[in-house]
Amino acid sequence: MDGFTRKGIEAQFPEEAERRTRLGKFYHRPAGGESWCDVALRIRSVLADIRAEYDGENVWVFSHQATIMSFRYVLESLDEPTLLTIDAEQPLPNCSMTSYEPDDDGGLDLIRYAAAVGDAPTTREPPADGEGA
Repeated sequence: MDGFTRKGIEAQFPEEAERRTRLGKFYHRPAGGESWCDVALRIRSVLADIRAEYDGENVWVFSHQATIMSFRYVLESLDEPTLLTIDAEQPLPNCSMTSYEPDDDGGLDLIRYAAAVGDAPTTREPPADGEGA
């Protein structure tokens, strides 16, 4: 379903669209794909590797919207409703930057989210019923 809009999925894969509506954006796992929960598990593993190999160094990670939102979920200990509200209310522009800096407790503090770089547009569909605000 990569490359399809929600309306395209509803037209081409109505059963899958219904399943996504029933399960919700966070838990829906399309055939051969990952849910946001699955991505969050991979993020935890990546963060462990980064901590082990690059402790004390600056690290840049380039990724897509769902992965960036999953980083926020893990790094900021967000709950599902908060994450989905952020996703619905604060669109992530293409080519934007999200940044963290170390805090005094060994964690990371969000210092920048969705900071636009240049005039890149935001690729965005309105949230489906029950998704975010």
